[in-house]
Amino acid sequence: MSIHGDTLMGITIQAARLFNPSLVPETTILPICLGFDDYERKLAKARQISQYILANIPGKTICAMDLFEMDTVFVKTAQMDPLHADIERGV
Repeated sequence: MSIHGDTLMGITIQAARLFNPSLVPETTILPICLGFDDYERKLAKARQISQYILANIPGKTICAMDLFEMDTVFVKTAQMDPLHADIERGV
């Protein structure tokens, strides 16, 4: 994991192994924009979002999250790699 600061965007972390491996593969570096304040609350919200996607949007993986403003959260997703999906199902 690495942390980057910017005078316009605030804090952005490049996280690995932050979420469930079935949603974000362990080798994936996930950029999460946290802005300037309330970091613990924003990370908790990121975990909630990841659990929601895992439960309700099968076949998708998270690529990036922007929690700069808690009222407007942006999540970039992509189709899960079929091989990764098969491993998670035990096929």
